[in-house]
Amino acid sequence: MKGKAEEATGKLTGDESLRLKGKADQVKGDAKQVVEKGKDTLDH
Repeated sequence: MKGKAEEATGKLTGDESLRLKGKADQVKGDAKQVVEKGKDTLDH
């Protein structure tokens, strides 16, 4: 959620750095979810 907020704020204010940081946070969160789902699959 934080990443989306940062990205939106960056878009609204024209702050490319903040927008990219928000996008990176989203990608990091998505990767974390994939790893967790993989762990769950292996555990069952």
